[in-house]
Amino acid sequence: MAKFDLAKLYNEAFNRNPGKDFDIKEAVGQTGLTKLGKPYSFTDDQKRGHFSPVKLNDYVLPFATVEVTCKRTYTATPMPERNGSVKEVTGRDDYIINIKGIDISDEEGGPTEAMSKIEAFFLSKEKITIDNIITNIFLKGRPYAMITDMKFSREKSTENARPYEISLLSDDIYTLEFIGNVHS
Repeated sequence: MAKFDLAKLYNEAFNRNPGKDFDIKEAVGQTGLTKLGKPYSFTDDQKRGHFSPVKLNDYVLPFATVEVTCKRTYTATPMPERNGSVKEVTGRDDYIINIKGIDISDEEGGPTEAMSKIEAFFLSKEKITIDNIITNIFLKGRPYAMITDMKFSREKSTENARPYEISLLSDDIYTLEFIGNVHS
């Protein structure tokens, strides 16, 4: 079995140190459930523990971290002879979900499973569900997303580890109703 310096891999993948107390044995964290009834940790098929696992459909992304951003949509009207403007909030944009992780494998040829799965999700015309304790807070029971970008970094890879990045947009489901005749 291959041995990995995960602190070094983390630094190479994200250009920063993981912290003073970084130790993969402690990475699993809490074993209970969140307020939304989701587990804090998960054990994958290779018996590796993951804290705050990220699942696309039923596939657990290896050693992934999640970042969620969103912007409000609004109209700002300048006030004559006054400082500032009046803001009218009209909604919000889609949630932008950025996932970074490291696929690790000690098999010959290195890690390829995550690349194949992520590419299949990227090329699929079917909806993708995302399940993670962070994204669940924002998506509130509407766990659908679309992959907009994927990146597998060659420069930061080693024989047994390959960093990856995925960007997704939340994808709400809308029901449109036809009302009336369009030809008046």
